[in-house]
Amino acid sequence: MQKPRAPEDATSKKFDAWARSGKAEAMEKGHANSVEKILQSAKFGGKEFTFLDIGCGNGWVVRKIVASYPPCTKCIGIDKSTQMIDRAKAHPHNTEIEKYYCADIEKWRYRGQKFDYIFAMESIYYSDSVKSALAKIHKLLNPGGVFLCGMDYYAENTATKRWSAAMNIPMHLYSEKEWHKLFTDAGFKTRLSRIRNPGATELWKQKMGTLLVKGTKPFQS
Repeated sequence: MQKPRAPEDATSKKFDAWARSGKAEAMEKGHANSVEKILQSAKFGGKEFTFLDIGCGNGWVVRKIVASYPPCTKCIGIDKSTQMIDRAKAHPHNTEIEKYYCADIEKWRYRGQKFDYIFAMESIYYSDSVKSALAKIHKLLNPGGVFLCGMDYYAENTATKRWSAAMNIPMHLYSEKEWHKLFTDAGFKTRLSRIRNPGATELWKQKMGTLLVKGTKPFQS
């Protein structure tokens, strides 16, 4: 159904290096506050649902969903980094509900059951084409499904603008208005909000916060 490995590029090589150095766990800690609030905003309730994490890293969000929300019947994580996926697969507490694949969202050949929720934290702007990635995500969602997209790298957050140059990897930098248009043009009903962390050591996390773009796929009329 899908390629066993995604083609290597500068981004996947960077995250391979981060996985080997233990930075996957540091990212988990750094994103924990925003991710928890994003998942709370989903209001999963007691109804069965399926979940996809794009840019899953070591799989911590997938494991969190499986452990915290028993109605989840299928939870998949994908990542371009082979090292991140290897770490995710090797975790001792994995269950039959969760699966991990090394792939990028644009080229992923998935033919299974569609998803009720798709999640991406700090990953969608690494896509070769954000427009193509959003079109694929829209296609993978069930009608009424929701794409929860969190990012710290957006134009209004000037503290993070140097990230692409500092890491020497391509990243798409858009404003809130541009993100809203990209989602809307892809067919989503779009809503933007900010998730701030008053207790964070970084000043930008307190004042600017994570941008959450929530896209809902409308039911067909």
